Amino acid sequence: MENDKRQKLIFALLIISVSVLFIGTRLFRLDDVPFGQHRMHIDELGAFYDAVCLGDYGVDQFQMHFPVYFRCFGEGQNALYTYLAIIPIKLGGISIFNFRLPAVICALGAFASLFFLVRQMLDRWAGAIALALMTVMPVFMMSEHWGLEAYLFMSFVIISMYFQMHAIASDKPVFYFLAGLFWGLSLYTYSMAYVVVPIFLLLTFIALLAYRKLTLKNALCAGIPFVLLGIPLFVQQLVMMGALEPFSFMGLVDFWRSPHWRADEISASNIIVNLKDSFRFTYVADHQAYDADPRFGTMYYVSIPFILIGMAASAAAVIKSIRARVMDPWLFVWMYYVVSRIFYLFIREPNINRINGIFPVYLLFAVYGIKAAFDKIKWKKVFIAAVFIAYIIPFVLFSRYFYSHVGLIADAYDIGDSLGCDLQAGEAAALAKRIANGKPVVAMMNDGWMKHLSVALYTETSPYDFFRDNEPQDRSFNGVEWMMPDELDLSGNTVYLIDNELGHITAYLATEGFLGDITYPNYTIVYK
Repeated sequence: MENDKRQKLIFALLIISVSVLFIGTRLFRLDDVPFGQHRMHIDELGAFYDAVCLGDYGVDQFQMHFPVYFRCFGEGQNALYTYLAIIPIKLGGISIFNFRLPAVICALGAFASLFFLVRQMLDRWAGAIALALMTVMPVFMMSEHWGLEAYLFMSFVIISMYFQMHAIASDKPVFYFLAGLFWGLSLYTYSMAYVVVPIFLLLTFIALLAYRKLTLKNALCAGIPFVLLGIPLFVQQLVMMGALEPFSFMGLVDFWRSPHWRADEISASNIIVNLKDSFRFTYVADHQAYDADPRFGTMYYVSIPFILIGMAASAAAVIKSIRARVMDPWLFVWMYYVVSRIFYLFIREPNINRINGIFPVYLLFAVYGIKAAFDKIKWKKVFIAAVFIAYIIPFVLFSRYFYSHVGLIADAYDIGDSLGCDLQAGEAAALAKRIANGKPVVAMMNDGWMKHLSVALYTETSPYDFFRDNEPQDRSFNGVEWMMPDELDLSGNTVYLIDNELGHITAYLATEGFLGDITYPNYTIVYK
């Protein structure tokens, strides 16, 4: 009895410690890692402004009413992250931290779901191991630390898989409904889910019928929310394909057509190249520094043998269960893995964020492998200590690298400055408006559409007033005039926001009694 109490105490302390570490690693420097202070990814910036526009005006930056797939920069952007971001932005204001918060919240939901999923499939100690691995593995740490909408798929795979497994085990309609709901929502996280999820669910349906584990009621409970959530995306794809003309549904939801339909990114011609690169993308890194670093790998290299052991052990268990005509829950893990792995071979130029939906499965295989090795080995305490050290050392080294930006920002810029958009223009414009307190604000800055979007974002410019294409030289952003005036107002009735490249203007205004606020390094706010 005393030993049982001690075991429960140790387990509780382990869960609490890992949970605190998980939350801490996701929230620490959320506003400036991985792209640096005042910077974010180009896709984040587009989604950020869309979220502000929807929250304030009910349309996105292109004046479309609540689209199910955003236009963003032309080729499209998945919708769920943008809609989730509206809530913290409305509650807490416009900030990089608030925009990225949905990534952390969804990851926290996946974190909790993962424990119950693994506890059901293995045991509670395996569940604790799963939480520890999710906390420290680079691919989870990095993807859950910024607002790339596609990465939500990882979290929703874990959450959806938990509800599905629990629905099958409990035979309760409410969990079938939740499974269908979250698998349906996962379609809005990333377009790759359009193929992977329906095929996986079809195989699940067939397997449950074969094992006589599915009633009509439960099938309807899962199928109805999934189909209802999928219909708008299906309609959007018909519009993209040209089968339907763009239209507005009752003035509430607008369906639009992109000049480039991204379905041509899927082709059998990609298989040979992807077979060659598959190991590197899965275990090592891709060319994008914010996805993974080859020094650490996506899941640390120590995970590879455990993943292989887990795959072998779980496959053996599934084969044994099939022969015995008993359903093993790992059958569904393997079905999802096979569907994902085959489909990802067809993708043109895959990278880690494009194949992100497969990493939750590798996490499950790694947990299975650690447990299988633990069950077989004689020196269990030595094994536990060795595994702990094998993960904690690379975790400490990786954390030092990740949070100090060492190499990360520079590497990100190597693949294009546009991927690290500078938001200082917008932040400085918002500060200039506060300093002006109702006075006109004139922004004298060099042109650049990212600057325009940044200023529109932070000044909460109406999308009806913001036009990216065919704009006149002089622009107005909700009280901030972007122009080079013919004559400066020296009376003090105008506040100037001046690019530091135009320092001679700032110097002249200083001789006329103007003060300068240099809160943002690239700009000076000049006022009397």
